[in-house]
Formats: sequence, structure tokens, C-alpha cells
Amino acid sequence: MDQIRLVATDLDGTLVGRNNPYFDCVAFRDEMEKLRRERGVKWVVCTGRSGPMFRKIFRPLYELGLQPDHIVLEDAFIYEVRGRMRFKSFAAWNKTVWQLVERVEEETRRAFREWESFFGKWDFGIDRLVVGRRRMSFFFQSTAAADRALGVLREKAAPYPYLKVEQFAQAVYVGHDVFTKGLALSELTRMLGLRSADVLAIGDGRNDLSFLEPSVSRFVGCPANAKPEVMEFVSQHGGHIAAESCLAGVVEILQAYEKNQVRSTLPEGWERPPPSASSLAEDSAIQGIRRRIIMWICGGLLGVAALVALILRQFGLLPWF
Repeated sequence: MDQIRLVATDLDGTLVGRNNPYFDCVAFRDEMEKLRRERGVKWVVCTGRSGPMFRKIFRPLYELGLQPDHIVLEDAFIYEVRGRMRFKSFAAWNKTVWQLVERVEEETRRAFREWESFFGKWDFGIDRLVVGRRRMSFFFQSTAAADRALGVLREKAAPYPYLKVEQFAQAVYVGHDVFTKGLALSELTRMLGLRSADVLAIGDGRNDLSFLEPSVSRFVGCPANAKPEVMEFVSQHGGHIAAESCLAGVVEILQAYEKNQVRSTLPEGWERPPPSASSLAEDSAIQGIRRRIIMWICGGLLGVAALVALILRQFGLLPWF
């Protein structure tokens, strides 16, 4: 533990879960205070959330006296955390990332629009097509159809070095993960005058794999609720797989490194998931959520319009009604 100078944790599923057990929060607070006091360890939370959402989710922990030294928002933007959860931007880095995000996502949107038009003109045996901000997912009628289309998609993606094409059985997806937690954590480590050998990273989801890489974090861990592929990654890299979930698991990982009792054995019953299948399922789920939100908004607007019409009619302002 003496080597660790920076602890990086994910937010959802790692620091917070469905509940916020009081005694787990107190145990984590006490552990971090001891590390800060005795060894000067800093703490950064890396999340894909926005600032307002982070504050809302993190508030119960803050009220118990927990506050990170730094935070990574939306996977790539770095901030120093001041008193009372005020954020100071790493302006130069965040401006550069923002400009790159704008350029890459505009190019991605343009490419996806062109591809959606192209694949709509020809019969490739596509059963369903889902277009997102960072990913375009193709669900084919058969594995053979997916195999044939794979070459076409790779050819179209070739001019875009940040786009990756992957296949799983009857599904193929194209997407980019340019702006990751790993990229931001590496930059923060550099700006703090530290090295990857000084970093312990703890996460539970697939989007945490980038900051669990050895080039980013020498020491790694995951709670018991981590995705199977995250557990496998942590096991392969000699990290600690906790027996406890969420924040209790984070405390266990910190103590395991402190006491030199790191356990990398995969839990009983662990099974390797099919590659990429879960990512595609998540992408479809996100699209479904977006559609429901749009329907709720439209329904709300129609309700408001009907209410306004009734009020105007009541005052005789709609004689034609």
C-alpha cells in the first residue's frame, strides 16, 4: 500500500448502489481519511455523469464528510474539487477534449447518416438497426448475413481510425470510445506528478476497463457486483476481487492492499460472457429508454396544450372551439 498515491473509483455500482448503507460509508470515509493523513493519498472519482447528476447522486456521501480531491466527469473532463463540492476546471485539458469531442462526434454522426442511407437501399439481411450517438448496431437475420456485411462495414469504417467494428454472431456494431476514463486518469496522474505505478483503480462496469489498464493503473480491484469481464480482467492483472458489493467492496479492496491480502481468484460460478453481446444489449436498452423519454415529453406537451386550450375556451378566447 505504501506505493499507492492515488485512488481512483467509479461512481455508479462502485461507490453507490441501490442503497447507501450508513456503516459502509463511514468505514470508507475513515479509511480514506487515514490514507490521506498518513500517506498523502489523493482520491479521484471517475464517472460518465454530468456535474449536476454527480452532485445529486453523491450528496448522501458528502453529507457524511466524503469529498474527493478530483473528479472526472462525462468520462474525460477533469476537475479539482474544492470545499462544498465546488469544481475547478482543468481548463486547458477540458477545452482540448471538448474540441476533439465535437469534431469526432460530428464526423461520427455524418458517417452514421450516410451508412444508414446506404444500408437502407440494399438488402443485407438486416433485421434491426439501432443508431446511437457513439454506436451503430446492426442485428442481422442470420450469422451468415452478418459475416457478409462485416467486410462492407470495415471498409466504410477504414477512413475513421477511431471507429471500431466488432461482430458477435448475428450482431455487428460500429462505435467509438475515444474519450475514456483511462485517458483522463492518465492525464490527471501526469499533472499530479505521479506514475501509473502509483495508482489504484476500482470499478465494476465495462466502461471502467480503460482505467483498469496496466498502463493507467498498476493496482486494480473490483467489487463483487462487477461485470464478469471486469472480474476476469482484474484477475488476470493480479488485482483484488472483493467478496462484498459496492462501497463495502471498495473498503475491502483498500484493506486488502494495506494488509497485503490481495485475492485474484475468480468467484465460484463465474462464467465468461459472450464477447460484445452485452454491449449490444445495453445499446438497445439505451435507445429504448430514449424513445420512452421522448414519448413522455411529447405526451406532457400535448397535455399542456390541451389544458391551455380548455382555459382559453373557458374565457371565450377560442370561439371556433
